[in-house]
Amino acid sequence: MKGMRYSRQELQELRQLLLMERDILPLDQRIATLRKEIRMRLHHLRALKSKGHPTHHSMRVLQLLCRTLAVERTYREAMLKTIVPASKTTV
Repeated sequence: MKGMRYSRQELQELRQLLLMERDILPLDQRIATLRKEIRMRLHHLRALKSKGHPTHHSMRVLQLLCRTLAVERTYREAMLKTIVPASKTTV
């Protein structure tokens, strides 16, 4: 077919890229939100420490946020591993 602009392989790669972006974008947004929240909590924790207030609760919240961030990053990596090999086998 002379009129085609893209080969089948290029179209398949484009489809896989769009699928990956669709699945990964919400994760990236959650990770960015968590990082922002962690930065804000760190700032708040430092302010509490400097004023001599108890920091146990804030430290616990910060630990949980960091753990949640680690889980989100692990999930993102697993999603990428699932999407990328699938695109290589379908081509």
